[in-house]
Amino acid sequence: MGECGGQARVAKLQSTKLIQSVRRGDVKRLEDVLGHGVPDLVNILHPIYDNSPLIVAATLGSVDVLHLLLERGADPDLKDGQGHAKDVRQPIGVPVQ
Repeated sequence: MGECGGQARVAKLQSTKLIQSVRRGDVKRLEDVLGHGVPDLVNILHPIYDNSPLIVAATLGSVDVLHLLLERGADPDLKDGQGHAKDVRQPIGVPVQ
């Protein structure tokens, strides 16, 4: 397996760990996963859930997770794999304009 294949496998594994951490609201594990150096991990759409970690956190109302993901560079305008956007501002108390 070439370097690109290995990187893709690591990214997929880390993406799965990231989504699991978000779904559990596990901020400590989330910080650990984000620290493993996969570029732009916070904005990767998970291949099974077809959502970004930020969309999952907003759907669950996980305010601490939302804040952490935004601090780490999550794109609040990122759409899911179906082209739908989720307003991530409401769960963290940012007024919708």
